Amino acid sequence: MAASWVVRLVTTGALGCAIVGVSVVGCLPSLPVELPPEIIFGTTADHTDFGPRATLSELVLVPGQSVALRAYIPDKYGTDGLQELVALQSSNPAIASVTAIDAHTLEVVGGGDGDATVDVNAVFRGFGDDGVSIVVEERHETLPVTVAPPTAVALEFGCGAATPLLLPAGQPFAIAYDAQSAGGHVSPFAPALVAVDAPALLSIAVEPRWPRAWVAEGAAPGPRTLRSAQDDVWEIALVVPADVDGAAFVPADARVAVGSATLITPQPLIDDVPVCQMQLSTTVHTTTPTVCRASAFPVPAHRGDICSLAGNGECDEPIACPPGTDTTDCVGQAVPQVGARLSVRVDGLQPGTCTLVFAWPEAAGGNGLTTSTTVAVDEAP
Repeated sequence: MAASWVVRLVTTGALGCAIVGVSVVGCLPSLPVELPPEIIFGTTADHTDFGPRATLSELVLVPGQSVALRAYIPDKYGTDGLQELVALQSSNPAIASVTAIDAHTLEVVGGGDGDATVDVNAVFRGFGDDGVSIVVEERHETLPVTVAPPTAVALEFGCGAATPLLLPAGQPFAIAYDAQSAGGHVSPFAPALVAVDAPALLSIAVEPRWPRAWVAEGAAPGPRTLRSAQDDVWEIALVVPADVDGAAFVPADARVAVGSATLITPQPLIDDVPVCQMQLSTTVHTTTPTVCRASAFPVPAHRGDICSLAGNGECDEPIACPPGTDTTDCVGQAVPQVGARLSVRVDGLQPGTCTLVFAWPEAAGGNGLTTSTTVAVDEAP
């Protein structure tokens, strides 16, 4: 009967036989064997049924930062073969402590400055190479951890560099960040690394869905100042929908072909300055129904992937989901949206100029604001 190869971590005897303890499982040719990673790690926000979207081979933390990691032992079919974590140990708990959250998840917390390692032992249960036999093994991995205060912090709010930046009062908004320390690029889920001049008027907190963005909210309108430990300053002003007195549209020179669709996103303005991330009640209709059809297209809040502002990654283009695509798979914005963002889907029906009319009843001091934009509809290619 043909041998069943059911062992992954093996030694090879003189005849090329796979040996576990004293049990010979099967004889293999004396060739190098490429072993898979014993354990891989990803943040809980990056979890999928087929492993993490991105893996972490080390942690660079600031003091007080905690990161929840899911441990994976993928088998040859790409599934998560991890049965349970069986042992966790830090080489220096004063620098990096580690605890188990559940059978698959561990939490690492940065303490004092320095370097440490976290040793993880887990049980693997999965299919053997024949796709039928079951393998149960213990795997081990060491995760290096560096803890150091930040040396540089960059922030992004998603709407340019006006001073002050205009953001909504009474609505949560996102602050995307990137941070560096002596250990390198700070790992996801850093605590707020900027101080607010009036903390009672603006809160900033970690958002579990967003690896590199915080959620902020302030109820009262007015100016606020954010300051890093390196004395970088960001001036912002919290505003309300009644302050909005104008609109811009993205893209400004939209075109669409007959039989195709495009998205138009309205951008509220105050004195020609964009308001970042404001959610406004919006109605829209077209005055040219034979040329185009307009329909609301709410873009769901993105889970928070953002680019590295320090050049350690590539930025996604700030575009919404193309019409007709699965919104769970679309490219998100560099700065995540807290709530659904309203765009308008425009379908081209016949060549001509499509006119869209937008109304914001809360704007202009509560009196409402009506504005319009056009989309060129071209012949189908």
